[in-house]
Parts: sequence; structure tokens; C-alpha cells
Amino acid sequence: MNTEKYLQEVDEFCRKHKVRFTAIRRQILTLIIKNAAPIKAYDLLDLYREEVKTAEPPTVYRALNFLMDNGIIHKIESSNSYAICSNPELKASCHLIICDGCNKVVEVFDDSISDQLSNLVSKVGFKQKRKIVELRADCEACA
Repeated sequence: MNTEKYLQEVDEFCRKHKVRFTAIRRQILTLIIKNAAPIKAYDLLDLYREEVKTAEPPTVYRALNFLMDNGIIHKIESSNSYAICSNPELKASCHLIICDGCNKVVEVFDDSISDQLSNLVSKVGFKQKRKIVELRADCEACA
């Protein structure tokens, strides 16, 4: 992935949606991009402390929350780690397939799956708050 190109796309996305892409948020996102596999918050903190010695956990968590809330990154609930989102505009219909062997993450954007899940939630009398779909599998290389 071209880090600078992706950061430029995120800059444009944030301007379009009138949200601030601060220097700290940019630094945290850059660390996530440069890490090939999903990364945990405290590992991010360790990397961030190499640049900012006095960095504290709340700084990283605030940046992560902003990036998640705006669909720029995904939180992988099953491993409590973070990975970039290739298309923040489609965050509502994104499902993740995660390799158990190498932790490779593939995003699948499919409105029909999202619609079916929303219908299922309504059908059983629930009101959907958030949607997290993670499928664990083995990629071709690890199978």
C-alpha cells in the first residue's frame, strides 16, 4: 500500500466530512498502515512512543476512536486489534475475513449481506446498534 496516497485520500475524506485529521491522528494511522498485520493498541503506543516519548494510552485511544468512528480503520474484535479500511464511504456494508494463520485481513463490501443481517435483527425483535461481522478462515497461502 502506498502510505502517502492513502493519507492523502484520508485527508480528502476528512475535509469532505468536515472532521479534523490532526497530526496525532495522522501519526497513529501511519503506524497502522506501516504494520502489515492488524496491530493492538499497546503495540501502537510502543511505536508511537518511539516518536513521542511522553505519549500516554488515552492519546492513542482517542485517535483510534476517531479513526474507527469515521470508518478509516476497523477494530477486529476477535483479536482486539486494528487494521485500515480501504473504503470509509462503505463502512456500513463491510465484513472482514481474517486468516487464522497469518492474520491477513480482507474486506468484503456487500450490501446484500448487510441487508440480510439487518432484516434478521428486526425479525427477532432487536434494534441494531452496530454491526461487526468477522469470519475466521485460512487464506490460500496458509491453507
